[in-house]
Amino acid sequence: EGYLKERVEMHGPVFKTGLFFRPTVMVGSKAAVRDFLPVEPSVSESSLPPSFVQLHTPYSALNQKGDQLKATRAVYSEILGKEALLSYWPQIRANMVQSVEDGLAASSNGDNIMTPIRDGVLGLYFQLWMGLNVNDRNKKLFTDFNAGLLSPMPINLPWTAFGKAMRARETICAETKALIESHIRDGKNQGFDLFTKVLSQARDESGKPWSTHRMSIVSLLFVWGAYEETAAVITNTLRLLSLHPEYVPKIRKELEEFAPNGVGEASLKDLASMSFLRACVKEGIRLIPPSGGGMRVTTQDIELAGYRIPKGWVVTADPRIANKQEDIFGTDIDSYNPERFIQKRFTSNEFFPGGIGSHACPGIEMSELVSMTYLASFMENFSSWEQTAGTSLA
Repeated sequence: EGYLKERVEMHGPVFKTGLFFRPTVMVGSKAAVRDFLPVEPSVSESSLPPSFVQLHTPYSALNQKGDQLKATRAVYSEILGKEALLSYWPQIRANMVQSVEDGLAASSNGDNIMTPIRDGVLGLYFQLWMGLNVNDRNKKLFTDFNAGLLSPMPINLPWTAFGKAMRARETICAETKALIESHIRDGKNQGFDLFTKVLSQARDESGKPWSTHRMSIVSLLFVWGAYEETAAVITNTLRLLSLHPEYVPKIRKELEEFAPNGVGEASLKDLASMSFLRACVKEGIRLIPPSGGGMRVTTQDIELAGYRIPKGWVVTADPRIANKQEDIFGTDIDSYNPERFIQKRFTSNEFFPGGIGSHACPGIEMSELVSMTYLASFMENFSSWEQTAGTSLA
């Protein structure tokens, strides 16, 4: 964050740097992002490091382009579409309410609530997309998988981070594959069963059905792509609201209007109607983005906002730059002001928390829904809260 701020102050919202030993152009101005959006699918490919690419496999959308990516994204749109969210809703509501109760127990013991938040989010996604209950063993396997993604060298030996990540992936996917196969046979349509129903009907760019091995990889990657960012959004928004308690009464007013019997009895429509709560989440994401932009290497020379970028250079549209542009968000860019998301609807080249173009994260709406559900339940149970001494924003 400090490096980006310094470079933007020196060079503006489009500048050259280096990432993973490659010349890289960071872009965040509205004009540059606008120019990159239409060409991103056809003139770029993945620039992720070898360890990341191998661990994600060719089934990862981050490693795909063209017709292959288009077919994969079509499946993702069903997994994360309105019908799917409606099916997931009972599990989302139950897990987030329970996570808040776990936080209450931790708080009464003098502990912070970040661990219950992270465990609650991870547990939710494990159940929805892997059919597994999260436990210490599974958390360790996931930690090992994460730790190997940016290994300097993809050396598959038992003691290397990459080797441990490979074994963690194989272990998790073997268990998930068996569950997927049994759920496809049962033909149910709730939660993980809906997820597997969609996967069982998935087709690749050639019209061939997905193997259950591919399904298990995708289920792992869905959890990987969602839980850390969602947990960060929740904790960061709580911290920001503790610093700006003047916004809390507006959230409580929405709760009284749309969830008078409590979040545990609320419908998905009720929660979606809480526009100010959603604005609080969006403003938290703007002020403290949970991740940077995706990295794409150009396959031909391109021009962005008047800058020529040679073939073979990496381009990344970074929300951490865009979110601090005064011509988009006003002069109070360093202030937490949810009202800005009530007053204006931002375009995809102005506010893009999940990245841009064909490789943008498809799960932003899901992440916002989970975050809103937790925060709504939290407001019902906590009258005040503060940051634990010695900790920082996620």
